[in-house]
Amino acid sequence: MRENTTSSVWQWPVQIDKYNRCPELTETEAVTLKAFVQRTRGRGIRAPALTEIQQKLSRLVEPICEALGAMQISQRYPVVSLLLAKMHQEQCAYWAFSEKEWSVFFSSDWKQLSTNPAAVHSGQFIAVLYLLGLVRDWRIIEQLLPRPWDTAKSIFGSSQLESNLVRLVAALESQGYAIKQKCDLTRFLAISLLAGRSPYLEDISLELLDNLYQGARTKAHQDEIKRLTYSLFVLGLVPRPIEGAVNNSYQEKAETTEGIHPDWVAICRRWLETSTLTTGTRRSNYRQLMTVGRWLAETHPVVTKPDQWTADIAQDFVVMVENMRVGNWASRQHKRVGEPLKATTKSGLIYVARRFFNDCQEWGWAKLAFNPQRRLQPSDKVLSQLGPAPRVIADDIWAKLLWAGLNLTTEDVLACQSVEGYPIEMIQALATVWLFGGLRMDEIRRLRFGCIRWQYPPPDEGKSLTEAEDAVCLLTVPANKTGSAFVKPVDPIIGRSIEAWEAVRPIAGPTLDRKTNEIIHYLFNCRGRLLYRGYINQKLIPLMCRKAGMPEEDARGRITSHRARATIASQLYNAKEGMSLAELQAWLGHRTPESTRHYVAVTPTKQAKSYAEAGYLDQNQRLINVLIDQEAVRSGAAHRGEAWRYYDVGHGHCTYDFFDQCAHRLACARCSFYVPKTSSHSQLLQAKAHLEKMIQVIALNDDEQAAVEDGILVVEKLLAHLSEVRTPDSSTPRQLGQRTPSMPTVVSFKDIEVK
Repeated sequence: MRENTTSSVWQWPVQIDKYNRCPELTETEAVTLKAFVQRTRGRGIRAPALTEIQQKLSRLVEPICEALGAMQISQRYPVVSLLLAKMHQEQCAYWAFSEKEWSVFFSSDWKQLSTNPAAVHSGQFIAVLYLLGLVRDWRIIEQLLPRPWDTAKSIFGSSQLESNLVRLVAALESQGYAIKQKCDLTRFLAISLLAGRSPYLEDISLELLDNLYQGARTKAHQDEIKRLTYSLFVLGLVPRPIEGAVNNSYQEKAETTEGIHPDWVAICRRWLETSTLTTGTRRSNYRQLMTVGRWLAETHPVVTKPDQWTADIAQDFVVMVENMRVGNWASRQHKRVGEPLKATTKSGLIYVARRFFNDCQEWGWAKLAFNPQRRLQPSDKVLSQLGPAPRVIADDIWAKLLWAGLNLTTEDVLACQSVEGYPIEMIQALATVWLFGGLRMDEIRRLRFGCIRWQYPPPDEGKSLTEAEDAVCLLTVPANKTGSAFVKPVDPIIGRSIEAWEAVRPIAGPTLDRKTNEIIHYLFNCRGRLLYRGYINQKLIPLMCRKAGMPEEDARGRITSHRARATIASQLYNAKEGMSLAELQAWLGHRTPESTRHYVAVTPTKQAKSYAEAGYLDQNQRLINVLIDQEAVRSGAAHRGEAWRYYDVGHGHCTYDFFDQCAHRLACARCSFYVPKTSSHSQLLQAKAHLEKMIQVIALNDDEQAAVEDGILVVEKLLAHLSEVRTPDSSTPRQLGQRTPSMPTVVSFKDIEVK
């Protein structure tokens, strides 16, 4: 045991080593115990003086009396007589009883042996066993002691316990706790000291506190133990605050499985305990599988296992989901009973059933008679209603929320009693991260201490790094549901608000991150507790809406944490020089661009700008001006059958309306629809001589020269083929008096005589 703050050292009140602790009774002791029991039986509360048997049972009675004297208890007969009766019943000394036997005895059997049960004080009895070293287990102390604080005071002294309590309360108040009643700490402080067999806080171990927390019977007891542990951590007496137990067991309500065949419940329960999905997803899917079980029990009562399903039953299930309404085959009533299900809900129920059957088949639990991947699919009608639909907050409402979040004050927090517990700096930092960070709620909660760092440009002369205006604020985002941790740039206002909170953040020990199994320091950790999951939706957003003087709902429903993520993503994408989809994907931390599309809503303004920049009308107007003879249309020549549309074929124009169907459009035969260009002879020569010039003037390699020669051969072959093909005016090139044209041989442009 450690020394107290004073010079004195506390010693154990009863020196049990000086007593004879033989578990067996002597013959004299056995006879005396029998006589004592016969003498006291039936006499009520009247009992012989202890001095008559003190001499014969001195080794058994003296330790009890010394323990009672150490606690300054004058009424000793009830406890002594009860122990003597117990020894006579078992025919052995009380030194031989185990802790478990004492626990069972005092829980149920002691009233049968006591001459006056009302006179036996349970706290005194357990305290005697404790001082004699017969009870050490904290579970028995916590279970049997009705008032552990009074027992601890009688053993350790009132002054020492009051000093301990003052130290703990001061530590908690320094971290922002409002201690209304000191008795909130007394119970488990006393139990911890008794279990540690020392009146000093320094002798309380973290292992003992963990055991107390795991064995706590109520949530209130767990909170009390966590407060006690955190105060010891602030005082530097334990290495870390206590960790909450992870409750992986699923306690379902009785109505959850009511009316469902036990075989279906059993295999669904087995899937719940086997699946590697997250805890929340598994439990949600399990409840949906119970809905399937109720439908089976009503429509297909003989089907109780997955391998009894057929393709027809699977089709019936899909049809049922298509027509399902809120409240059908549900274990409890819903406020929207009778309303049609949303397409996402229908698709989700079918997906859960498909995954369940696939898992049962892959794990060898069932041999299915149908293909769930094909049979359990939503209809085209449901699929057509699915798609990206981000619930973006309107610009005017979002602007009000931004103003409210950036101007939160202590008065605003005090006016809202539900958020009064956290410091204003923490609330301001939390609001800023939500408004500008574009993070998921779980990512905000799990931000680490020191998640902000600054990237400064090269320092200018006369300006330090901290004064640089172009510094980039980088935020480290923790591992999320789709990927590992990553770093992204954010607005500097986030960095400044987080640094302001870190400057006043109370002492908080390392905590286990259950997603990564790392021991880390959380940023939003106050009074030894991580920010609870529903704080943003239930506390922070209503506070900001109240500050802005606006309702907590808009045209698209309730304003929630995740809607801010969609709003920020859409604004970044629709900005004047907005992010591309790939950049936004990296900034949001998505694995695929498809996920990013679910967060981005293209605004009509951006669509109008892009449409105007595309110049659809101007482009078509230019085509009309080029291809259509406006004068012919206005004068009525087009109505009279005269040419009004011209297709440019290089050396002339074709006036045939169905130019795309003409076989000669790539090698015009110059029929009656052909209109030659003025002075086009030189243009034709230049066009035809182009390939020859590439061969003779430009240095080509073997592959390039072969490609050019092949092009010449293909053109000559096409012209030869078209020599007997009729033109749009029903004449062939031969009938028109034309010979099949061939490519002229041009040695060089110098050989062409210009006239």
